[in-house]
Amino acid sequence: MRIVMLQARLGRRISEVRMLDRDPLSALNQLTRPAEQDAVDGASVARLRYQQTKIEQAGATS
Repeated sequence: MRIVMLQARLGRRISEVRMLDRDPLSALNQLTRPAEQDAVDGASVARLRYQQTKIEQAGATS
């Protein structure tokens, strides 16, 4: 059930959601500065990291 909920929220394929790392989010605050309204709301930007198992020449997604 959790996988289906994550698929709906993230827009990723089920196979990608199943391959998520244990701690898949990394903060990107150093790359983007939130607008004043976002800073007040506590919003932040993050990258979702998942494994790539079928592409042999591909680099890491992190």
